Amino acid sequence: MGNKWNKYKHLGRISQLKNEGRELLGKEIFWTEKRDGSNVSFWIDSEGSFRFSSRNMEEPDDEGLINRIVNCAEYEKLFELVGSESNKVFYGELISAGKGPTKIEPTHKIVRIILFDCYNTTTKEYITYNWLHQMSVHHNIPIVKLLSHKRHLDIKSLYAERDELMAYCKKHKREGVVGKVFTKEGVIFFKEKIDLPIIKRPARVKPNEIRLPSMPLDKIISAIEQAKEEVERNGGRFNNPKDAMPIVANHLNAQAREHNYYLEGSLFMYYQNYLESKIVND
Repeated sequence: MGNKWNKYKHLGRISQLKNEGRELLGKEIFWTEKRDGSNVSFWIDSEGSFRFSSRNMEEPDDEGLINRIVNCAEYEKLFELVGSESNKVFYGELISAGKGPTKIEPTHKIVRIILFDCYNTTTKEYITYNWLHQMSVHHNIPIVKLLSHKRHLDIKSLYAERDELMAYCKKHKREGVVGKVFTKEGVIFFKEKIDLPIIKRPARVKPNEIRLPSMPLDKIISAIEQAKEEVERNGGRFNNPKDAMPIVANHLNAQAREHNYYLEGSLFMYYQNYLESKIVND
């Protein structure tokens, strides 16, 4: 039995969920490692042929990616696994030799594929970690590590768990964590990643060599709150970066120009910190 390719979901952070994380409370959360590699998937098409795809392309055209997949130790094992479960799409992280995209993980000597999820095209649902773990053991294919499996009764304990796991990731050089909650309506997905180090640039120097001071926190918050009002006035969701970030950037930059301040670091960092502080303090 063959099936159609299912592109993997885009995952946002907890603060970017529809209800800002409240929908996670009281439910079982499976937290797994997020590995630093390339998202690839494996499946059987309607003609019964074994196929593999990249993150965004059903037919990958990257010769380097294709060669790494075909020559990795897990390729034949994945062929066997997918052949025995032909109504499913298996997702893995392709860990290349050398450094990964974020350069967080140590240098790897060989190419590996690490399973992290599976989609049943018959029932139109993602499959639990326990089942995927059984398949990985049976076929001797690596799987992402399960870090925690808990329920949380309030937002503060949820973020405390997140922070504890992010500390683990920093210690063990992992990109971050992925969280999943299985409900009757489907799976709630989210991810939390280690923020990459910000390369600090020297403050801009005017022709007369005057250095602008960094924008004070109260000015930053004021600009973001003005942006929030504008986003909501226009019918957007402020915790959705696509709706919010262009307007947040406009307000922050306008405030900096008006008051001759320098914005140090990432504008998204200011936006993300604002969201999380509001959620935890509310």
